[in-house]
This record gives sequence, structure tokens and C-alpha cells, in this order.
Amino acid sequence: MADAADLKSATLIGVWVRPPLPAPILLPIRLQSLGIFWMYAYIDESGDPGTNRKGSRWLVFGCVMVAESVLQELQSDVQDVRNRVSPQGGKHLHFRDLPHDDKVGALNLMADMQWTGVVVASDTTSPSIHDPQLLYDVTAIHAVEKALAYAKELNEFANIYFERSRVLKIDQLRSLARLMVTARNLSLVPGITPSYQLEELRKGDAHGLDIADGLAHAAFRALEPNQKWGHFEPAYLNILKPRLWRGPANANSEGWGLTLVPTELAGKFREEYSWLP
Repeated sequence: MADAADLKSATLIGVWVRPPLPAPILLPIRLQSLGIFWMYAYIDESGDPGTNRKGSRWLVFGCVMVAESVLQELQSDVQDVRNRVSPQGGKHLHFRDLPHDDKVGALNLMADMQWTGVVVASDTTSPSIHDPQLLYDVTAIHAVEKALAYAKELNEFANIYFERSRVLKIDQLRSLARLMVTARNLSLVPGITPSYQLEELRKGDAHGLDIADGLAHAAFRALEPNQKWGHFEPAYLNILKPRLWRGPANANSEGWGLTLVPTELAGKFREEYSWLP
């Protein structure tokens, strides 16, 4: 876990990160009686945050955002996909372990569901961050920023769920999120911070995490060189591209649905990946 000394010297989305603050006080989940509605964001990662070529080339986060009005329908649709992939069990999906045909079939069904996605991917070979935990945290906060910007565009509060993992330090992430929300003015109601909840779940606890797993895996395969042949496989991501967010109505659409970090290497990445816009 990155300590305070690491964080003091790191630049996080244009903000000098200070030592962690206490975790925010979480708001009640149901506030419709006050005219407040919630959107749900599910975030999963693919890749290894090891830096200096000790892990995978890319650490990828897929974030799937769902309006509360369609959440139950989406849960039912994902369960149908689970049952088709595994008729005997119908358990949660882990796309890394699925055969090609099941990946294509499941992703095509998910592409027809009602959700909006963003992908944030960090190049672990970049010399800008050398600590794997800090790289994970910075990339995760980029994904949280996108989810909160989407919630603000909808004028809704946000429930944000990460899949539990050995690298995820949820209290640390809450502290960083609080700093980012203040710096980016992403609080839904001025004076109320936060207008979101940030939690961790086991993979099988939320159907939305299945889609997030599929999105993260699809983007990882599009970016990560094949270990044997060195090629990339963007076909899976192409299935889900129509679901990627184009950004706020008043913003440049470029870079909202798919963000590669460090962003200053965008030109280099476009030369390397011909499928990038």
C-alpha cells in the first residue's frame, strides 16, 4: 500500500495528493423521497499493476454505469447470460477463463443491454510511477472520476462498486476520491460531499460486475501484446464500443469512453494501436 510519503510526491489528475483523509460519511442509499436518484457503477480490473515490466504491460479498469430504473432488468439479463454460458451453475462470469465462442456470445448479448461504459488503462512500463500500489490507485481514481462525471451529467447520486481484490485498498481509495471530488467539483449538491458511495463487493455479489469484467477483459486483450506472438486482439472491444460513453454534452467526446494513461503519450499509443480513434 502506498504510504503518505509516496502520495505527497504523486500528481493525481492535476491535484497534488496529500496524506489520506478519513473515509467519508456515506449517505443513505435510498433518497427518492427527497427527489434524489442513484446511478450504479461497477468497476473491475484486468492485468497486473507490477511496474518496470514486472507485471502485464497494461492495467485496465472497466467501469459499467447503470441507471436505477433499469437495474433489475439488467440483473435479469445478465443472469440469462450466466445460465447460457454455464447451464448447470449459472455462476458469475470470468471472461479470462471463457472459450472464444462464449466470450463473443456473452459480449454480444451484453452489448444489447442498457448500460454505459468507460475504460481507463495505464501503461505499467511508463516511468512516471514506479510503485505498483500507487499505479493501481491512480488508475482506479481515473475510473471513479469518469463515473462521478457521468452521475453529475445525469444529476444523480452514485453507488460505485469495485470488485474485491488483493490490490484494492478501499479506505485508501475513498480518501483519494474525496480529494478528487473536491478538486474536480464533482459533488452533485454544493456543500454536500460526497454525493456518492464507494464500496467493494465479491464478484458474485452483483451482476453488473460481470459486465465490468467483460469490458475490462475486452480492453485488456485489445491493448496487451500476446505473450507468444505479440499481436493485439481488438475484436472483443469492438463489440462493446457502442456502449462507451462519449462524455458530457458540452465536452470533447475524445478520451471519455477510453482513456490511456499517461495521457501525454496519446500520440505514441495511436501509432502503436491502429484501432484507436
